[in-house]
Amino acid sequence: RKDGTIFPAYVRTSMIFNASGSATGMIGVLVDHSERVAAQRALSAARDHLQTVTDSVGEGLFTLDPDGRVTYMNPAAEELLGWTATELRGELLPCLFFSHRDEEALLGGDQTPMMRAQGDGRRVRVEADLFPRRDGHDLAVAYTASPLAAEDGARGCVVVFQDISERKAREEEARRDVETLASIERVQEAIASERFVLYAQPIVDLCTGEFVQQELLLRVREAGGDVVGPGAYPPVPATYGPVGEIDRRAVN
Repeated sequence: RKDGTIFPAYVRTSMIFNASGSATGMIGVLVDHSERVAAQRALSAARDHLQTVTDSVGEGLFTLDPDGRVTYMNPAAEELLGWTATELRGELLPCLFFSHRDEEALLGGDQTPMMRAQGDGRRVRVEADLFPRRDGHDLAVAYTASPLAAEDGARGCVVVFQDISERKAREEEARRDVETLASIERVQEAIASERFVLYAQPIVDLCTGEFVQQELLLRVREAGGDVVGPGAYPPVPATYGPVGEIDRRAVN
């Protein structure tokens, strides 16, 4: 410009020739591209910002194209699953990431949650599933699969998942605690109600065929009348103390 500033432009020039073929001039067409370049820079900056955000989140994130092939994976997903984004890019993820339950569903014609999210155009939440890791172990996860529709026409699915291994471990520990408390109560009720019974199992001398001894086996008669063996109870008596009382009652 006259003031010394510059601007991005599209320029096209054409020569002008007279009837004898001599060049007599030039025509130049110049289009100011400042707004387009600014828009491209803004879009690039927005994409860089989005890339920074997705790369910084703690949850695993990956995107799939309409065929279910990986188009992007953030660092958290790489760390959780053990694969790099380069290794999985272009891979058909629904065939890799369905659990055994989903495999049976696929064979029956059903779709995985990721495929349903794309097909139905709605968010699908899965509270507990398994994703296979590169090391061959399964990773307990909860995830959300959402349909992806970009302004540039890109379609697919975005999946955000988190490791729930610790949560599952706490739930399993709580379940075992509940079972243990229930077993302690059953044992204490059996002691108080005198419902321990002894069964004699003969021991036979293989040479003579004679009964030489008897092995006494302790059983519990349940409140409903069924007789059950020790296998029906966790190792509660030995761990939590009632074993002494049970021994005294058996000896007496």
